[in-house]
Amino acid sequence: MTDRVPAELRDLASAYVLGALDPEETRAFEAALEASDDLRREVDELREVAGLLALSAPSVPRDDDTLKAKLMERIRAPEETSTARTMPRRSWVRYLGWAAAAGLAVVVGAQTLRLQSITDRVTALQDSASALAGQLARREATLDNILEPSTSLFLLTTTGEQPPGIQVFWNRAEGTFMLHAFNLPPASQGREYQLWFLRDGGVVPGLTFNSDPDGHALVTLPGPPEGLELIGAAVTEEPAGGSSQPTSAIIVAGTIASD
Repeated sequence: MTDRVPAELRDLASAYVLGALDPEETRAFEAALEASDDLRREVDELREVAGLLALSAPSVPRDDDTLKAKLMERIRAPEETSTARTMPRRSWVRYLGWAAAAGLAVVVGAQTLRLQSITDRVTALQDSASALAGQLARREATLDNILEPSTSLFLLTTTGEQPPGIQVFWNRAEGTFMLHAFNLPPASQGREYQLWFLRDGGVVPGLTFNSDPDGHALVTLPGPPEGLELIGAAVTEEPAGGSSQPTSAIIVAGTIASD
């Protein structure tokens, strides 16, 4: 139980749940219960565990003939019935032993549930930490790529009230294009955006990509083929997987010099 619950009340909680306190102890405990949110929480948990224990107990088959025979035997022997009303000391000892064992089971069950809850929280925190570490690693790699001395920045744009745009970070040492898109809605269903390398007299197809629902994208694609005299780049919307030649209007374009 929580350390905010006094030790004497902690010891009485299990007995209270089992109904093993006398009237005076019950009144005192319930007065403390009204004044302590922590104590009420602990009692609720113990009751829940006690309920689970009760549900797990095996049922006793009913035997009407046996019950009737025992009733007739008691009617014929009133003296024995009167004597049976006084529980022998050994029976009380057995009852108290059972109550202590049941109380211990309730406490152990509550602690087991609490431990499982803590374990689940730790696992969730570990998963969140791993995801955050992955994000930081990707951002660090992106920053390293941008700050690489051999990286050049170019811009692919178009006209309009809120036109899309793509920043192109060309890492010549790695031979990659890192595209940072903004105001670029996701491509239509079954279609993707495709990068095109512009050369004098034609185009060379690049790979495809897509943007997030918020219109942003950050992707790294292979740069232009080695030896290509690049004069610019453009982006169109093509069928998923890309095309060998553009099949739609240019969305953004810009000048990119090979030197």
